[in-house]
Amino acid sequence: MKLEDGRTVEIFSLSNKTSTKELLSYINALIREKTFLRFYKKFTLKQEEEWKKSTLKSMKRGDALWIGAMYKGKIVAGTQGTRGLGKERENIEVGIAIAKDFRGVGLGEIMLKEVIKRVKKKMKPKNIFLHVAKPNKPAQNLYKKLGFKKIATFPKWFKHKGKYVDIHWMVLKNA
Repeated sequence: MKLEDGRTVEIFSLSNKTSTKELLSYINALIREKTFLRFYKKFTLKQEEEWKKSTLKSMKRGDALWIGAMYKGKIVAGTQGTRGLGKERENIEVGIAIAKDFRGVGLGEIMLKEVIKRVKKKMKPKNIFLHVAKPNKPAQNLYKKLGFKKIATFPKWFKHKGKYVDIHWMVLKNA
């Protein structure tokens, strides 16, 4: 896939062949940067191996999918769809995280469109939803562009850089 700045990335699905060390490098770089991820402590290689194994099992059952983008051998983006539990099984939560040097060049749109397409085909959702921190305006703008609509705000829900911020819950229209 060609980005707006001319760079080309390769889109791939998580598999046993995906380098756990590269996954670890990717996620820990986002954590060091203090992005809007849920996590604040870096992961160990053992933890990342456990995450990969668990995610691959979920994918095999049809309860999750994970796709990434690679540039020159480095993972620069990841997005996933995760099935709800029990009676919420037909609702799929999506999420995305993009490496700093790859934001604002169209990669988020490419990745979200791809995960939504695959979620619809493989998981047959009733609803596709996500949550986003209120201060994360670029993400909110992207989600709105792709057809997500804000349905709720949880005030002071998410601790980011020592301060509680609001979280918006959004659902994809016409999922």
